[in-house]
Amino acid sequence: AHTEQLLAALVRATADTFFEECGLAPKLDALRTAAAQPQLQLCSMVGLESLALSSAMRSFYSLLFTRGGGELLPHAHRLATPRLRAAASRRAAQMLAATHRRMHQLISRPESGYADGGSAILLHTPEEVDSLLDVQTGSG
Repeated sequence: AHTEQLLAALVRATADTFFEECGLAPKLDALRTAAAQPQLQLCSMVGLESLALSSAMRSFYSLLFTRGGGELLPHAHRLATPRLRAAASRRAAQMLAATHRRMHQLISRPESGYADGGSAILLHTPEEVDSLLDVQTGSG
């Protein structure tokens, strides 16, 4: 049970660090707020303007392609066993992919107010990100 808690904390910290590095952390906070208020147009919220969000998403995709599935946990070699390293890497990839999927759903909905359904912001589909991270998704 203790190992499971440590693994969950490592995965959360890895994802948080990843989102901080690419500049998406504050955008995620704003998106969480907006998700609870569907009447709001995302594109008019501070920090979620098209240009600001597009820049952060480009950094996110760039970091994903740089690190891919294998380099999400920079200190993974410190984990005691290959099984733990694999589990931590897999969960971190799943968390990043799931967060991207939720962002994609929010940004691409018509009520969000982005031109062309946010296609200039969302350069990759959730399926492409899943594939890059080698994440298996169920029914979606």
